[in-house]
Amino acid sequence: MSNEVRLLILKELSQSPMSPKDMCVSTGRAMSTVSSHLKTMLDDGLVVCVPDPDDGRRRVYSLAARPVAASVGRDEGARASYLGILERLAANPVRAPGLLLNALTVAITAEGINLAPVMENLGSGLADSLADEYRNGRTEDVLSSLRDFYEYAGIGEASIFSYSPVSVITHTRCETTFRAAEAMGRFTQGFFSRAMGNLTGKEFRAVSSEVFGAGNNYHRFTLEQVPGRRVRIQYNIAFSVV
Repeated sequence: MSNEVRLLILKELSQSPMSPKDMCVSTGRAMSTVSSHLKTMLDDGLVVCVPDPDDGRRRVYSLAARPVAASVGRDEGARASYLGILERLAANPVRAPGLLLNALTVAITAEGINLAPVMENLGSGLADSLADEYRNGRTEDVLSSLRDFYEYAGIGEASIFSYSPVSVITHTRCETTFRAAEAMGRFTQGFFSRAMGNLTGKEFRAVSSEVFGAGNNYHRFTLEQVPGRRVRIQYNIAFSVV
């Protein structure tokens, strides 16, 4: 897959299903160009096309298989990092759920696997498992409750800096490498963006994301509503904290 347009289409579809018109806007390509590449990708089994459940007159495209990980180079710095996280877990088992999530992410990153896509799916699934509890209420109250849950589960600390657009900064005491921190950041983005979608019935997407701090243990991101798209719950993952 070396064609620039098809790579752009795959990148957009990895975020959510899209109509050809949406793809023209997001890729900056003409409808004839997008349609031609979509036909090739359909024939190759890379994408599927179905009627839009919200508007039967439209058709939307999605990936035939959802991305979960990517092979990258080994991250030697992450090896020492996850051993440090395991030491913290042994000293404070009450925080096991969040620390285990951090440790596993860092350990797998160390072996050269980028877990960012599946981490975002996992964060979305966690939000879906809490959907009934946080589906109603003011945005401010729901985000405050999500922040408290995030911290109670031992995943990290979260600060809500604005509500429109939603701007969040998270912090963890687990210092790690930039690549591992990006993967954990995708978990957090998935968690908060899907929770906002469940609250409003609209799809949200991160429009900016940044890992920073000497230990790569701060993450700032901003969420905005995707015009015209409704959220569809696709995951149901049980998550409990003792």
